[in-house]
Amino acid sequence: MILSLLFAGIKEIEKPSRYWFNLRKLFVVLSLAAVFILIPFVMEQWRSRNLVKTIRSHGGQVQFGHGNCIYGICSIPHPKLAEFTGAIGSISIANSEDYPVNDAFIDSLGKQPHLYGLTLGNKENPTQLTDRGLAALTKYPLIQLGVTGGSITDAGCNVLGNLTTLKTLMLHDLSFTGEQFDCAPKLKNLNFLYLSDVKITDSGMENLASLPGLSYFDIDNTQFERDALRHLSKLKKLSSLRLRNSKIEPDTLKHLAGLKTLNYLTLKGKWVNDEHVRQLANLTQLKVLSLNSTQVADQGLIPLLNMKSLDSLSLTNSHITDEGLRHLTRLESLSRLGLSYTQISDQSKEFLLKIPKLVEVSVYNTKLSAATIQSLRDSGINVFTEKTPDISD
Repeated sequence: MILSLLFAGIKEIEKPSRYWFNLRKLFVVLSLAAVFILIPFVMEQWRSRNLVKTIRSHGGQVQFGHGNCIYGICSIPHPKLAEFTGAIGSISIANSEDYPVNDAFIDSLGKQPHLYGLTLGNKENPTQLTDRGLAALTKYPLIQLGVTGGSITDAGCNVLGNLTTLKTLMLHDLSFTGEQFDCAPKLKNLNFLYLSDVKITDSGMENLASLPGLSYFDIDNTQFERDALRHLSKLKKLSSLRLRNSKIEPDTLKHLAGLKTLNYLTLKGKWVNDEHVRQLANLTQLKVLSLNSTQVADQGLIPLLNMKSLDSLSLTNSHITDEGLRHLTRLESLSRLGLSYTQISDQSKEFLLKIPKLVEVSVYNTKLSAATIQSLRDSGINVFTEKTPDISD
């Protein structure tokens, strides 16, 4: 009897002992699992920190997003802690001899699940990217991509169709014609396209006009075939078009009449004259028109009288004189006017005061006297006599 009670007591003592043994075993297993899970994370953070340090030491810029989100709730780290706890959100860097922006650079970025913006190269320091490097970029959830220079081909650009998150695309100084840009219909979120120093063919413009959501199209220092603009009428959401430093025959601008949603238009360059402006008479829905740094003169303002909704007109560095402003007195919606670097004088005051809704005018580097400027201000017009940003730039 006594022995049986003794053995029973020993068994009762063994139970807690086994319990604590099993608990310690579970703790060790969990600890090992945590180490194996954390090692890749720590290594990736270390790699990212080194990447950031290298990019910044070569004149590049890196911005961080928070990236630490659970069920839609994100923690926002302190700016000083961002590079330790945040995720790389955007990178901007130009090419250099000791740190080339090439395909190997793209490979060095590693896993960046929150990388939404990339600006690679500039006019002075273009990239050395090839089609392979561009293809490697498509693994990132990019919203904005800018590439200047490199040996990327027309066919190579088709991989951009895999970037379904892309909203802004900027291509500069590339052998891009658009002829093989068959992926355009796939880029449903792309609403801003900026092309400069490229050559667009007629069929290339037709492909670009297949971008379903394009709202802003900026073309700078770019050659394209004579009637290529006719394809733009397919862009049903286009609200802003900039044609800068790109030689265009006047009569080809007639194709813009089909852009019923166009509100903002820029024509810039020495090739733009009164004949070009005459082709814009049917764009009655325009709200903003910039004709800066052009050959447009007084007679070129007459076609603008059809633009009943025109709110802002910039004529900076054009051939406008006092007499040309006489035509603008009939623009009932005009509230902002840019006249810097023009030939206007104190005689323009009479016409400026007759523009019904004018509230703002820039007259930097003109012949307007201090007395005339003050008189305009006393009349309620905000007169800018300092150099102001060009709305077409």
